[in-house]
Amino acid sequence: LLFTQAIEGELKLPEDRPSVCEKEPSFTLESLRFKLFKFSDKLPPLSRALFQALVLGVDRGFPSEYLERLKAEGLYHMLAISGFNLAILYGIFYFFWRWVFAFLAIKYSFFQPVQLFASLFALPGAFLILLFSGFVPSAKRAFLFLFLFVISKLFFRNTSSLSLLFLTAFLLL
Repeated sequence: LLFTQAIEGELKLPEDRPSVCEKEPSFTLESLRFKLFKFSDKLPPLSRALFQALVLGVDRGFPSEYLERLKAEGLYHMLAISGFNLAILYGIFYFFWRWVFAFLAIKYSFFQPVQLFASLFALPGAFLILLFSGFVPSAKRAFLFLFLFVISKLFFRNTSSLSLLFLTAFLLL
């Protein structure tokens, strides 16, 4: 549990007493994050650090010269999980579901707004980033904004992005 939250060296077990680990009977988010950490351990060092930063929300393990270069070029903020990561995964799921619903609409001749169904079904895909990151604040903020955007489109509202941004800030505060 501590490892999946990027806390290392906090827990010291006495060497004279054996530790007992019990397998949990059910699925937990920490076990999934631990498997992703174990997967990233097999990657080269820079790839591991990028994977952990962009998928798991852990920004450690970068070489100092790499971080200095990112800071100098103004790209350091790209290491944080934010709306960019969420939008990419949402877009992938959106276009997948849009294709599926368009196929079903042609095959079964129903004429509903395919984009609305696709945007609603793509939300769980964006929620994956929120789960993998361990609910970091930037991912929560981006998901809430995306959720409000999709809800406004479902109710055929042409709400401005600035209004959605203020509503997101209000709800988070």
